[in-house]
Amino acid sequence: MLGALDNSFVSRIIEQLAAQDGASLMQLIAEADEQFPDYRRLLDELASTLTRIAVFQTTRATDLDAQEHGEVDRLAGLLTPEDTQLYYQMAITGKRDLLLAPDPRVGTEMTLLRMLAFRPPAATAPAGGRSTSARPARAAQAATPSAAPAEQATSDAGLADWNRLVGQLALSGLVRLLAANCAFDRRDGDCIHLSLDKRNSSMLSDERIRELAAALTTHIGETVTVSVAVSNQQAVATPVETERQAEAQKAQSTREALEQDAGVAEMQRLFDARVQDVVPAGDAAGEKS
Repeated sequence: MLGALDNSFVSRIIEQLAAQDGASLMQLIAEADEQFPDYRRLLDELASTLTRIAVFQTTRATDLDAQEHGEVDRLAGLLTPEDTQLYYQMAITGKRDLLLAPDPRVGTEMTLLRMLAFRPPAATAPAGGRSTSARPARAAQAATPSAAPAEQATSDAGLADWNRLVGQLALSGLVRLLAANCAFDRRDGDCIHLSLDKRNSSMLSDERIRELAAALTTHIGETVTVSVAVSNQQAVATPVETERQAEAQKAQSTREALEQDAGVAEMQRLFDARVQDVVPAGDAAGEKS
């Protein structure tokens, strides 16, 4: 009744994330929903567990008892350090965005599905149990020849459609997440300028910007650099914001359809009538009977 979940629940979520099993993840949320969970707390617990895993992957130590230490050790063997950082970032972002979701369960489901969608496809687990993440070589990309002027004009038009372009780029998880939270600003020569909401500034790093530039270089066929400006104003043209707006529009359409449904209207009328029968008009207005 208090929304508490079994202690192993977060571990099961991490196991299914590592296995890339979206169907099992959705089944876990359906199972949790039967217990009336606090989804904010669930994402908090997920982020806290991922923090312990990240510390263990870096230091090989924890301040936990033997049983909990063993569990963190086991989970750390299922994820690459990059996976851990990606899932942590998306857990805290997902918690922040729960208020924008149609309902907390949908917001949590979308957070977990994004974790799967943005996971680096090259992540593998060797026989020793420790995960590694292969990074694509960048040397060949840097040697890509420059495009002709007509081809450059075509590539510039593609840059303007940033939402579509991000889905076509060969990006790893955290770099893809950074790109999805950026909006295209302009191109000056060989430099592509993007803007990023300051709330997501923690995603920025020199390495991720270099990887994004390398992916763009490969995609458009000419060497470019990337500059990301942090803005105090939320950039509504990002892929992530576009997806959120689509979700909000879908929820609004559902509400409007329900309001226009004759059966729902009749139920609302009967409910209002029963409330009036139980609560006298004077009491409802705050008057003494």
